[in-house]
Amino acid sequence: GEGFAKFTQGSLKCLAQVITSKDARGEEYGESTDNAISSFAKVCKVGAKKDPKTVAQALPTWLSWLPAKDDTEECVVVHKMLCDFLEDSNNPIYGRNNANLVKIFEVVAQISGTDLVDESTQDRLSNFVSRVSSSLGASNMSRLMGSLKEDQRTKIQQTASRMFSTPDRLQGSGASMQDQSAATRLAFT
Repeated sequence: GEGFAKFTQGSLKCLAQVITSKDARGEEYGESTDNAISSFAKVCKVGAKKDPKTVAQALPTWLSWLPAKDDTEECVVVHKMLCDFLEDSNNPIYGRNNANLVKIFEVVAQISGTDLVDESTQDRLSNFVSRVSSSLGASNMSRLMGSLKEDQRTKIQQTASRMFSTPDRLQGSGASMQDQSAATRLAFT
């Protein structure tokens, strides 16, 4: 909590050393690295009020280490925290002038519809993509999508249209998969 906030900078530095060490993503240390990535984000959340400058510098670095992928339980936690940060449109994770949006969308494309997120996080990712699409406008969204690889663009479109949702939820939405897919293609072209 509050008492720990004074240790933000030192804690982040130690965790960064673990995360960036040789073989951190190797088979032997991958799960430990995911846990360190999770801890890094938790320290950022706690330290944000007491040391906002350090956290503002740290979050884009944390983003560069995503997605977490080896410890599936911790991955869900990490990607929930990503959504926490993304839901604050003034969060430094976006970078100056939204410079990190391409990386954010790359991560979303990698984790969406996988076991690296739970259903509520998937919903949050879908809402995020839709929100960004609406706020950027068609031409800026088209430029953003053009910065992604084709498979990433497809995954983002699927995320926006909630194609990873359960069939029960799609039936209750009143829209068919074809309707949703067509609407998404229009939004991203």
